[in-house]
Amino acid sequence: MQPGPYFAYFFILIWVIVQLLLGRWMFKARPNKCVIEKYPKMVMILLLLPFGNYWKKQVEKQDIRILQSYQFRVRLWLLSILISLLIFYAYITIR
Repeated sequence: MQPGPYFAYFFILIWVIVQLLLGRWMFKARPNKCVIEKYPKMVMILLLLPFGNYWKKQVEKQDIRILQSYQFRVRLWLLSILISLLIFYAYITIR
């Protein structure tokens, strides 16, 4: 017996809610505007990339902790999106 369409709608709704909650949690760690404006845009872009720590050499020591917290949350959010897309791809492929 195959699950009905409501089963898929339920999981899509749960996925959207989880992504919204993770996104809200991620943006709570966003640094203040004065911290962001201190550094060039390239440093902020390197911060958001899921690899590398080159940006740490270009920021002041008191800002590293704030930026690392934001970087961790961004990476976690991106990882959750990647994992859910892989699960969706596996579901579509197997079905």
